[in-house]
Amino acid sequence: MDTSLIFAGDVCFHNCERQSVDEEYSRRVLAEVMPILERADYRLVNLENPLVETPAPIAKSGPPLYGLPQNVGFLKAAKVDCAILANNHIGDQGDQAVLETCALLKKEGIEYAGAGANLEEAYRAWRCEKARTRISVICVAENEFGIAGPDKPGAAGIQMGLLRGRIVEEKGQSDFVVVVVHGGNENNPFPSPGAQERYRLLVDFGADAIVGMHPHCPQGYEFYRGTPIVYSVGNFYFYSREKREKDSPWYYGYMPELTFQKDQPVSLQIHPYHMAQDGTAILPLDGVDRTAFLEYIQTISEPIADRQKLEWYFKGWCMETGPVYAGMLLYDPEYLTNPASRRESRFLNLCNNFTCEAHNELLKTMMKIIAGGEVDEAKDILRHVRKFMHIPSGGQMNESCIE
Repeated sequence: MDTSLIFAGDVCFHNCERQSVDEEYSRRVLAEVMPILERADYRLVNLENPLVETPAPIAKSGPPLYGLPQNVGFLKAAKVDCAILANNHIGDQGDQAVLETCALLKKEGIEYAGAGANLEEAYRAWRCEKARTRISVICVAENEFGIAGPDKPGAAGIQMGLLRGRIVEEKGQSDFVVVVVHGGNENNPFPSPGAQERYRLLVDFGADAIVGMHPHCPQGYEFYRGTPIVYSVGNFYFYSREKREKDSPWYYGYMPELTFQKDQPVSLQIHPYHMAQDGTAILPLDGVDRTAFLEYIQTISEPIADRQKLEWYFKGWCMETGPVYAGMLLYDPEYLTNPASRRESRFLNLCNNFTCEAHNELLKTMMKIIAGGEVDEAKDILRHVRKFMHIPSGGQMNESCIE
């Protein structure tokens, strides 16, 4: 007998009409995708913000997100078994908000993983068992703001040595170990070479499946040594006031369903969907749109199997966002003497560029491109990357990544 887990990506209530996103409203939003969610034995969803009555934002780069306690009704309506809290926004409203969110989830009967009162709790795996098949899920995030410490609440920041130890430990407790990683370059249709290296290394450590989240767009997947690695599932429910094109990847994603059976490789099936621009519904793709989306995912998965091609696309991506991040690299000696300066955006942006794995890789690669005189080549590659920054409808996707 097999056991199935289904994963859904970023859920964020920050820009919603918050008072309306309760359990009753959420049932209407989720009505069309619930048959897909309910077919799995267990459901895991990434909660991208703390749930608090009164926000108390920390000093950080990027927007400090939050939702209200009644938004937990969305998770209840989705019949979520485990809320994934390892992300770059769960700590946006401070330590107390992390603790309050964990307490609220516990009160509502929803388990969680990837954050907690300290580093040990944040790294604690979520476990499930059906028909004597035991599965552990470890959730981690790249090292941005709101990361847990030995005595500090927050998210489980990636520490490869600690993560390896936890994978080995869980392999001794369970039949299968899944690692969920929140990281990558936002809006990039392709994973970076560094992300691929890290995710494959987790498989080498013993993980049986990897599920990536965070980039706000769907990315491809691969089977490495027979193990499924999903690089980004895309947003699930992330309403945005920003007006985007209807074919923006922001509104599209897929739910990976992993099926486990003892002494068998983990199998993967993906379920694509589209979020209505006004946030009123999440709709499964069907017909020609489903076919076009699956062809798109297959197409953007091709370079993942070709390291040289993946590096080629990343060169282009560095020209898309690299100049913006590079503009934040100015150091000021005042940071050593003036505590107030450390709360300014110029310092916070600088700090995050060094601590976040995705930003760090982007800037290192961009500097190598400049030093190597490859700027014109990289700008030309960017034209090819941008072709994949729109989701095709029926019949629109016919270009191969292999050029």
